Amino acid sequence: MSKNKVIVHAIALACAILGFYLSYKVTCYLFLPHQPYVTLFSYAPILWATQDWFFRLLVLMNFFVKPLFIYYLVSVLLGIYVERKNRPSAKK
Repeated sequence: MSKNKVIVHAIALACAILGFYLSYKVTCYLFLPHQPYVTLFSYAPILWATQDWFFRLLVLMNFFVKPLFIYYLVSVLLGIYVERKNRPSAKK
């Protein structure tokens, strides 16, 4: 794997982790506003145990689908950018 691909994947992973953290914080503030010390390991079981399909869908989207989508989108877009940047130009 080339150095550029490693950098692209590292940036994409950082963006996915940041997106995961931000969606976790926003969801905590919206759905559990009076519990200031809610951790990730107590937050997901609280929403999953409600037996409501909306909260279960929220857990699935915020913890699995959204970070994977962010990682894929950032890695593809940065890969295209790096590929175009390193392409030898035909103009002289």
